Amino acid sequence: MEKGRKTTLEERIEIVSYCIAHGKDYALTIKEYHVSYYQIYGWLRKFEAEGPKGLLDRRGRRKDMLPVSEIAQLSERRLNTGTGKHGAVRRRLPPMERQQAARNSPRKSAAR
Repeated sequence: MEKGRKTTLEERIEIVSYCIAHGKDYALTIKEYHVSYYQIYGWLRKFEAEGPKGLLDRRGRRKDMLPVSEIAQLSERRLNTGTGKHGAVRRRLPPMERQQAARNSPRKSAAR
């Protein structure tokens, strides 16, 4: 088995095209370009699924960021309706509002 080597996007496209043109003959492609079977196989799958864009090297890159307005909406929603491990959790109220909310909330009756 050949050891993989560093390749450019153009080289990966050329290697995948060569492999496809030769009926997916991995052994011939390995001998011609000196890259591993696993590299060729992975590139071929990505190329067939996404085209040449799939062969881009995206290591170390972050996912596309949401627009600022969406981020603001999501953070606002999270602050207002904080959810915890066990479902919805009440937003933490300042002490005075907490006392008022406790007085106004209906309590379960002890009588059955």
